[in-house]
Amino acid sequence: MANVSVGLTALSANSASSDIRSTAGTAVTVDSGNTAVIAAPGGGYRMVVLAENNSTAALSALLTIQAGDKPPAEHSGRGTTALTALAQNELRAVTIDMSRHSQSDGTIEIAVTDSTSTAVLTDVRFTALKIGRDV
Repeated sequence: MANVSVGLTALSANSASSDIRSTAGTAVTVDSGNTAVIAAPGGGYRMVVLAENNSTAALSALLTIQAGDKPPAEHSGRGTTALTALAQNELRAVTIDMSRHSQSDGTIEIAVTDSTSTAVLTDVRFTALKIGRDV
Protein backbone atom coordinates (compact mmCIF):
# COMPACT_ATOMS: atom_id res chain seq x y z
CA MET A 1 0.00 0.00 0.00
CA ALA A 2 1.23 3.45 -0.90
CA ASN A 3 0.16 6.91 0.11
CA VAL A 4 -0.64 9.30 -2.73
CA SER A 5 -0.62 13.02 -1.93
CA VAL A 6 -3.61 15.09 -3.02
CA GLY A 7 -3.26 18.87 -2.95
CA LEU A 8 -6.03 21.37 -2.29
CA THR A 9 -7.72 23.68 -4.76
CA ALA A 10 -8.98 26.82 -3.04
CA LEU A 11 -12.34 28.13 -4.23
CA SER A 12 -12.95 31.87 -4.02
CA ALA A 13 -16.23 33.72 -3.85
CA ASN A 14 -17.32 35.59 -6.97
CA SER A 15 -14.61 34.27 -9.26
CA ALA A 16 -14.65 31.70 -12.03
CA SER A 17 -12.86 28.41 -11.41
CA SER A 18 -10.95 26.39 -13.94
CA ASP A 19 -12.16 22.91 -14.78
CA ILE A 20 -11.58 21.30 -11.38
CA ARG A 21 -12.17 17.82 -12.80
CA SER A 22 -9.49 18.26 -15.45
CA THR A 23 -6.90 15.51 -15.72
CA ALA A 24 -4.28 18.18 -16.34
CA GLY A 25 -5.54 20.17 -13.38
CA THR A 26 -5.86 19.08 -9.79
CA ALA A 27 -7.14 15.50 -10.07
CA VAL A 28 -4.83 12.86 -8.59
CA THR A 29 -5.16 9.18 -9.49
CA VAL A 30 -5.15 6.56 -6.72
CA ASP A 31 -5.25 2.85 -7.53
CA SER A 32 -6.82 0.10 -5.44
CA GLY A 33 -4.88 -0.83 -2.34
CA ASN A 34 -3.51 2.70 -1.91
CA THR A 35 -4.51 5.66 0.23
CA ALA A 36 -5.25 9.23 -0.84
CA VAL A 37 -3.66 11.61 1.68
CA ILE A 38 -5.21 15.05 1.42
CA ALA A 39 -3.42 18.14 2.68
CA ALA A 40 -4.83 20.04 5.65
CA PRO A 41 -7.16 22.91 4.67
CA GLY A 42 -6.22 25.11 7.64
CA GLY A 43 -8.45 26.78 10.19
CA GLY A 44 -11.84 28.10 9.23
CA TYR A 45 -12.09 26.18 5.97
CA ARG A 46 -14.35 23.34 4.92
CA MET A 47 -13.24 20.51 2.65
CA VAL A 48 -15.14 18.77 -0.12
CA VAL A 49 -13.56 15.88 -2.00
CA LEU A 50 -14.59 14.89 -5.52
CA ALA A 51 -14.05 11.18 -6.14
CA GLU A 52 -14.43 9.81 -9.65
CA ASN A 53 -14.06 6.17 -10.71
CA ASN A 54 -12.49 6.29 -14.19
CA SER A 55 -11.38 2.66 -14.20
CA THR A 56 -11.55 0.79 -17.48
CA ALA A 57 -12.56 -2.32 -15.52
CA ALA A 58 -16.24 -2.62 -14.59
CA LEU A 59 -15.51 -2.55 -10.85
CA SER A 60 -16.87 -0.45 -8.05
CA ALA A 61 -14.48 1.51 -5.87
CA LEU A 62 -14.89 1.22 -2.12
CA LEU A 63 -13.74 4.35 -0.30
CA THR A 64 -13.06 4.47 3.43
CA ILE A 65 -12.32 7.77 5.15
CA GLN A 66 -10.03 6.87 8.05
CA ALA A 67 -10.83 7.92 11.62
CA GLY A 68 -8.74 10.82 12.83
CA ASP A 69 -6.38 11.21 15.75
CA LYS A 70 -7.39 12.89 18.97
CA PRO A 71 -6.30 15.65 19.07
CA PRO A 72 -7.19 17.31 16.69
CA ALA A 73 -10.20 15.16 15.76
CA GLU A 74 -12.55 15.54 18.72
CA HIS A 75 -15.02 13.02 17.27
CA SER A 76 -12.48 10.42 16.10
CA GLY A 77 -14.18 7.86 18.36
CA ARG A 78 -16.99 7.60 15.81
CA GLY A 79 -14.56 5.65 13.62
CA THR A 80 -14.12 5.42 9.89
CA THR A 81 -16.69 6.39 7.29
CA ALA A 82 -17.26 3.76 4.59
CA LEU A 83 -18.86 5.21 1.49
CA THR A 84 -21.22 3.17 -0.64
CA ALA A 85 -19.67 1.69 -3.76
CA LEU A 86 -18.54 4.20 -6.39
CA ALA A 87 -19.53 2.60 -9.70
CA GLN A 88 -17.49 2.79 -12.87
CA ASN A 89 -17.66 6.34 -14.38
CA GLU A 90 -19.44 7.70 -11.30
CA LEU A 91 -18.53 11.03 -9.69
CA ARG A 92 -19.35 11.81 -6.08
CA ALA A 93 -18.80 14.87 -3.89
CA VAL A 94 -18.10 14.16 -0.23
CA THR A 95 -18.05 16.75 2.54
CA ILE A 96 -15.34 15.86 5.05
CA ASP A 97 -16.04 16.18 8.78
CA MET A 98 -12.69 17.49 10.01
CA SER A 99 -13.70 16.93 13.66
CA ARG A 100 -13.98 13.20 12.94
CA HIS A 101 -11.34 12.47 10.28
CA SER A 102 -8.43 14.89 10.78
CA GLN A 103 -5.09 13.16 11.44
CA SER A 104 -2.54 14.61 13.90
CA ASP A 105 -0.80 16.41 11.02
CA GLY A 106 -4.15 17.78 9.77
CA THR A 107 -4.37 15.51 6.71
CA ILE A 108 -7.32 13.33 5.69
CA GLU A 109 -6.76 9.72 4.59
CA ILE A 110 -9.09 7.90 2.18
CA ALA A 111 -8.33 4.22 1.53
CA VAL A 112 -9.26 2.82 -1.90
CA THR A 113 -10.18 -0.82 -2.52
CA ASP A 114 -12.21 -2.51 -5.22
CA SER A 115 -15.42 -4.49 -4.99
CA THR A 116 -13.62 -7.82 -5.49
CA SER A 117 -10.62 -7.09 -3.21
CA THR A 118 -8.22 -8.20 -5.92
CA ALA A 119 -6.40 -4.85 -6.29
CA VAL A 120 -7.07 -4.54 -10.03
CA LEU A 121 -9.03 -1.29 -9.87
CA THR A 122 -7.12 1.64 -11.36
CA ASP A 123 -7.76 5.31 -11.96
CA VAL A 124 -9.90 6.58 -9.10
CA ARG A 125 -9.39 10.34 -9.26
CA PHE A 126 -9.53 12.69 -6.31
CA THR A 127 -9.86 16.47 -6.31
CA ALA A 128 -9.87 18.20 -2.92
CA LEU A 129 -11.55 21.59 -2.61
CA LYS A 130 -10.80 24.07 0.15
CA ILE A 131 -13.92 26.15 0.74
CA GLY A 132 -13.90 29.35 2.78
CA ARG A 133 -16.82 30.67 4.76
CA ASP A 134 -17.54 33.27 2.08
CA VAL A 135 -18.12 30.69 -0.68
